[in-house]
Amino acid sequence: MKKLAVVMVGGAIVFSSLSASAFADTSMLESKVNTVVPAVVETVSLDHSMDTVQTFDDIAKAEELANIVSNEDMKKLETLYNEALQLETSGDEDAGDMKWQAFDSILDNYFTPTFADFAKAEELAEVVSDGDMKKLEALYNEALQLQKLDEDAANKKWQAFDSIIDNYFTPPTFADFAKAEELAEVVSDGDMKKLEALYNEALQLQKSDEDVANKKWQAFDSILDNYFPDEDDQDDVNDDTKK
Repeated sequence: MKKLAVVMVGGAIVFSSLSASAFADTSMLESKVNTVVPAVVETVSLDHSMDTVQTFDDIAKAEELANIVSNEDMKKLETLYNEALQLETSGDEDAGDMKWQAFDSILDNYFTPTFADFAKAEELAEVVSDGDMKKLEALYNEALQLQKLDEDAANKKWQAFDSIIDNYFTPPTFADFAKAEELAEVVSDGDMKKLEALYNEALQLQKSDEDVANKKWQAFDSILDNYFPDEDDQDDVNDDTKK
């Protein structure tokens, strides 16, 4: 089974694959177990902290940017990308960060979903009242606007957003989660007990102590990593085996 990746929009985290830390924010977990998590478009921001520096062409090809981004913006992105790398190499990280922010701002125009798109993907209109939909839309847009300007203020908006969503969607029990992911087929009985305890503790702590809850999710993930290594990690193992 493929390990799941976390998809995130503001404070709302969902799954496209198996990673328990995604449950660190349970706002968008559906009560229906047959889709353990709804799919949502991710706000894209490329990882700038790379051990091996890639060319812009490599990044653009890997992310298939040419299929979405205009030629004019592709040129701007390439310029910003190269300038940011040069500034970081010369030791001017602050100036480099400003270039990355400009880089991300261009990408945000293509990859940040509107509330309408988000609501449609999550089928919110089927379960959320009209009044709450209006509140959610206002909070969603305000949070996105604040994201680059005031992260703390943006997080408060996402928390208010999540509070409304929580009235409609609840996280699955560990038993339902384990059944949907067929964990019992590969995870030992001993680790299943540990996973269940960590899962329940993390959910209980999520609203009262997020830092402690995150540590629980990290411990949860560490156990799962023994059974579902990342594809990149597996590729490294395969490469080492061939040597």
